[in-house]
Amino acid sequence: MAAVRPEFRAGEIVFNPADPVFGGAICRVASCLRTARGGRGLCAAHHDRWTAEGRPGLDAFVAATSPRWHKQEPLACCRAPGCGRGVRRQRLCTRHSAAWEHAGRPDADEWLASVPVTVPPVGQQDCLIGFCGLWAERDIPFCQGHGATWKVNGRPEPGGFAARYLDDDPVPGHERIFMGSLPPQLRLEIQYALQRRSDERAGKAPPFIVMIMGKRRDKPAWRRRWKFSASKG
Repeated sequence: MAAVRPEFRAGEIVFNPADPVFGGAICRVASCLRTARGGRGLCAAHHDRWTAEGRPGLDAFVAATSPRWHKQEPLACCRAPGCGRGVRRQRLCTRHSAAWEHAGRPDADEWLASVPVTVPPVGQQDCLIGFCGLWAERDIPFCQGHGATWKVNGRPEPGGFAARYLDDDPVPGHERIFMGSLPPQLRLEIQYALQRRSDERAGKAPPFIVMIMGKRRDKPAWRRRWKFSASKG
């Protein structure tokens, strides 16, 4: 216990994204401070965006793309005039997409030109996610898209859930090592192994690999596959 330094004794261990053992190179996108784990010198979020945009020239993409991560990007708004709801189908909100289908699915642009301007309901609130700007759905404090994510995550306390979207911490959950569920002795031994790996710099130990080891701890000993030791991979 005396040999393990305080920075390795926490139940949740967070490393600098550029750490030579637990981190790596930083994303090529200017002002993005995340570790470039996605390939092509990009973090996972920017690599996903690059792929979704059809894999354009990498230099042009890096120069033009927003440094904001995917979860911080504003969601699409319904195309109907005056409507501030999030989209559900056909780039329309639930109400307007249902009206479009009821009209026989005409040409969308022509149909939208004839749709009356939507007036915000009395007391209409915006989505609780600060940068979103879309209208909150009925009976929940979030827009369509953020509300769906909130429900999937078990409807946590709204304020805390919203705060996650404003968090600009460059160390996401999959880049952290969580020790809280381990028995005390095993936790201490793994913390010591992590410290030794950091000191010796004998090889990489990405946090998500360390977490895979933790998830396998309940399997029989003959089925365990330890991803690293204190001194070598």
